[in-house]
Amino acid sequence: IGGREVVIKLLFLGTRSIDDQSAWSGTMYQMAQAIKNDDRYSVFALEVPGISNLDKIRNKWLAIKRKIFSPSKIYISNIDIRQAELNGERLTKLLAKEAQKNPVDIIFAPAMSTYMVGLKTDTPIIYLSDATFALMNNYYWFGLSKKEVENGNCIEQAAQTIAIASIFSSSWAADSARDDYQTPENKVNVLPFGANLQMPEVVEPKQVDLSKTIKILLVGTDYHRKGVDIAEQVIQRLNDNTNVHYELIVIGVNRPDTKFTHFVGLLDKGKQADYDKLVQYYHESSLFLLPTKAEAAGIVFAEASMFGLPTLTFDTGGIGEYILNDINGYRIPLDSQDIVASFADKIDEIVTDEKLYNRLSVGAVEQYRNRLNWNQWLTGFNKIVDHVLTKESDKSWVS
Repeated sequence: IGGREVVIKLLFLGTRSIDDQSAWSGTMYQMAQAIKNDDRYSVFALEVPGISNLDKIRNKWLAIKRKIFSPSKIYISNIDIRQAELNGERLTKLLAKEAQKNPVDIIFAPAMSTYMVGLKTDTPIIYLSDATFALMNNYYWFGLSKKEVENGNCIEQAAQTIAIASIFSSSWAADSARDDYQTPENKVNVLPFGANLQMPEVVEPKQVDLSKTIKILLVGTDYHRKGVDIAEQVIQRLNDNTNVHYELIVIGVNRPDTKFTHFVGLLDKGKQADYDKLVQYYHESSLFLLPTKAEAAGIVFAEASMFGLPTLTFDTGGIGEYILNDINGYRIPLDSQDIVASFADKIDEIVTDEKLYNRLSVGAVEQYRNRLNWNQWLTGFNKIVDHVLTKESDKSWVS
């Protein structure tokens, strides 16, 4: 259907404006831009209202109960089945209203699982996520009761079932959709996320100069989960044990600088000055290091590859979709005997072997060009949309 003349009317669902560059680390914005810039689509956005006043009262009451009976528990919308049912009811009404006003061909619902319980609509839905509830339980979220897990699975199952196609940002998540929720093979698709930065004019591999300070970049906002503490020990070890001088640059965490670590703090990609600063740090760095303990996708891996930075990280979650061993970096096993030494030795090996460094940098740029950008994502998305609409027209033909 390559030369399709008919414009596809697509409704993009979200809980925030699709022009909000901070929503979901900029991923919503990038997906919306990619789809909007393709002239085969006419894109309509529906910003799903947040919770109602009644819901707020209910949540206040729940918060009081939590404070009394389980003070250490945080609120997780993915297990709040009653709220998900209310969301589903509200969205059903909203979509019915929209359909009367402006019927569309397809609904795109990224990260909207908590709005799909009991949802009713005749328009086909494409769902997108970077993980499933089954994967998040005991990975991002801990200490859930049996009932809470049941509720979480119920919400996830509703999203998997109502969607005519599901898109996941890694094989890790897609495998769980099939194995944990019996989502049929022909509904499951893997499309890795792109870099949430503007495509540079030229993407080039890097060279490394050992006579200068080697800057290693880490981008992440959670000091412990993103492994900043481990990264600091790695840099310390490298400076103690090698003849090369290393500096760690951490973007996203606000702390006082230490001898070998510069903490930049949070940078807002929506502000030009911050955006330019972020790009400058990527340019100045020679390696990317993220010893993250839990990661569903990690947009920063696509960004590091875009700048030709060989990347070192843990082998966990959906990272294997973004960092390929010996191609654009290395994933260190989580159960390595000496984690700090494992990272430090690998960095030393890469930096002191010019051929290896260049090969990984070339590999990073190639991964970005061939897979980890939003144009590639859009190509995959278009194929899924075509497949869905062909299925739909076959259905109406039969009926």
